[in-house]
Amino acid sequence: MGLFSRKTAHPMGTPQGMRNAAADAEKQAEEFRAKGDIAAAEVCETWAAKTRRAANDSDT
Repeated sequence: MGLFSRKTAHPMGTPQGMRNAAADAEKQAEEFRAKGDIAAAEVCETWAAKTRRAANDSDT
């Protein structure tokens, strides 16, 4: 499995799908931090934050 590739009933284009993908990215960030790869963890965290904001904007 690659980055953010969880199988979900909610496609990425839906708010819930975006939240699921953001949660996956946050989990992956934790794994990168545990391995000591801070740069990759920060990329995941930034992507997750942007994706969560987009999901919240889609709800309104």
